[in-house]
Amino acid sequence: MKKLGLVVLILALLAAGGWFFSQRLDPAWSVATVVRGDIAATISATGAVLAEREATLAFQSAGTIEEVAAAVGETVTAGQVLARLDATDLELAVRQAEIGVRQAQAQLAQLQDGPSASDLAAAQAALASAQEAYQQLLKGVDQDQFAAARAQVEQARVQLDQAQQAYDKVKDRPDVGMLPQSLQLQQATISYEAAEAQYRVATKGSTPAQLAQAQAQIAQAQASLDRLTQGPSQAQVAIAQAGVDQASLALEQAQRRLDNAVLTAPWDSIVTVVNVVSGTLAQPGAPAFQIADTSRFHLDVQVDEIDVAAIAPGQDATIEIDALPDRPLAGQVSRVAPASDMLATGGVAYRVRIDIGNPDAPLRAGMSATVTIIASTRKDVLLIPNRAVQIERETGRTFVERLNAGEPQKVEVRLGLRDDARVEVREGLAEGDELAIRTISTLERLQQTFGGF
Repeated sequence: MKKLGLVVLILALLAAGGWFFSQRLDPAWSVATVVRGDIAATISATGAVLAEREATLAFQSAGTIEEVAAAVGETVTAGQVLARLDATDLELAVRQAEIGVRQAQAQLAQLQDGPSASDLAAAQAALASAQEAYQQLLKGVDQDQFAAARAQVEQARVQLDQAQQAYDKVKDRPDVGMLPQSLQLQQATISYEAAEAQYRVATKGSTPAQLAQAQAQIAQAQASLDRLTQGPSQAQVAIAQAGVDQASLALEQAQRRLDNAVLTAPWDSIVTVVNVVSGTLAQPGAPAFQIADTSRFHLDVQVDEIDVAAIAPGQDATIEIDALPDRPLAGQVSRVAPASDMLATGGVAYRVRIDIGNPDAPLRAGMSATVTIIASTRKDVLLIPNRAVQIERETGRTFVERLNAGEPQKVEVRLGLRDDARVEVREGLAEGDELAIRTISTLERLQQTFGGF
């Protein structure tokens, strides 16, 4: 059996070898015709679908969350309340600041309006009283005042004697200290001593210190009257105005803190994340909500530095969404980044934004997509297959093999735009020319693979 198998294998190899040699002796050609048509140079890139804009919202101050008014997936409009903090203390702070503003404004108005008639009359009366008191000190005590002071002393002595006699009648009693006679005696004694002191003051006359004090009172009353009649100075008005400004600023800050206790949507959007719960403590700056504007979508793709020079805003693009394989979408380049990004692989690329022009497509942020950007187009030009082009390695010149009387002849050509299958010919060929494209035989393919026979 082993010998029979070996014989069969040898016969098969001999048959295959004969077929290979027949292929070697009969090379094949395919023919391509130069035609006119349109061609576009394209650049492809991949990325993810992004919402028109996204935002993370957070409270700017700490506080207890009183209400959470939006849920994940809910559509909200600009200005709609998403959540609010307990604002009791903040409202009180605003009211207190409002009172401060009114007080400061009233003080400024009072200063600018000038003194009232009653204020002037009171100031004038105070000055006249101080002057009269000073003159009285200069004159000293007249006879009438002296007689009145002496009479008060005599009257106090009579009252003291009466109180002493009443006390003597009960002084031997053990509870004498609790009797009214004891209290009356004490009061009469104090009144007598006070009358004598007043008498001594009246008979002694004015001292230099009393005169100086009276003069100071006159000067103080005159200064008060002058301030009222002359009006406020510029500095006083400026200080009062600064008080109003400071109070207004405090009110603005208090109102701002109150406003920040309410979290609202900045624009029409969909809530994508909610990180807060009613009744818990909100931390300033901690993400509370994430929202996305899904009215439009776009792609941000990285384009290699070699290709980015051919891309400009306004160019059309075709977008293929992995989740929508049978529904290609139209797009347009809207922005090319002016600065490059360094890729993880070490390469340099530029971020290009492509706006998606199909608003009714069932898109969601994060979907994978491939975009083909139409960098440039040419219409009604000569086109040939890419595989017909031969490149001379030493010079970089390009050639094709044009059929002349059934025989291929090498012709140099100048090429233009290229896509995946075809290339534009700008010089060297004419419409209708036929090109020979050599097809590699099975034998040649095996030789290239296994090293030849």
